[in-house]
Amino acid sequence: MFNTEHLGWKGGTIDHRDGYIIVNWFPSYYGEIFLSLWKVYQKYRASILCNHPYAFISFHQKHLGSPYTLNAFHQNYKNALKRINLLPSKHEGYDPHGHRHSYGRRLRRANVNPLIIRRCMHHKSLDSQTPYTEPNFNEISNTLTTATEALVKGETPLDLSWESLTKYGFNDIDPHQYFSGKNKKFKE
Repeated sequence: MFNTEHLGWKGGTIDHRDGYIIVNWFPSYYGEIFLSLWKVYQKYRASILCNHPYAFISFHQKHLGSPYTLNAFHQNYKNALKRINLLPSKHEGYDPHGHRHSYGRRLRRANVNPLIIRRCMHHKSLDSQTPYTEPNFNEISNTLTTATEALVKGETPLDLSWESLTKYGFNDIDPHQYFSGKNKKFKE
């Protein structure tokens, strides 16, 4: 039998004293999709004799009914992406663990309280969710673009000339106003 006893769990928090967690779907319709697919899967799963308690099994003829291995999952995931013309990418969320990051970012973008996010992700510490809720590069770029457009619309255009930027001096680097300020001592 395959060693599958410790797959996918690093000892996060549990929701019940019997040792299980509650899955918090977000958005909630993802849970409905999962349930629909789970019911179809269970029909196939029930038709195969298995001598183990694992829900996910191999349907490959050579390993029929054996516990589904992590390697098989990763290979099948990669093949599924290939069938729909996507490349594996943790950053883009096209990676088994990337979905966890995507989940955390969706919760953050929806302004869910960080304490709720911690519970949804089953983390013991608020700090543990930081890598999962940080904005990705596209979010950062889009946010800065939007902020720049709002700034330009709401205010007079910024004068970014050297003269404007140094008009009042830089006390931290030019405290005597040798090169900057209204009364600079050295002129071009």
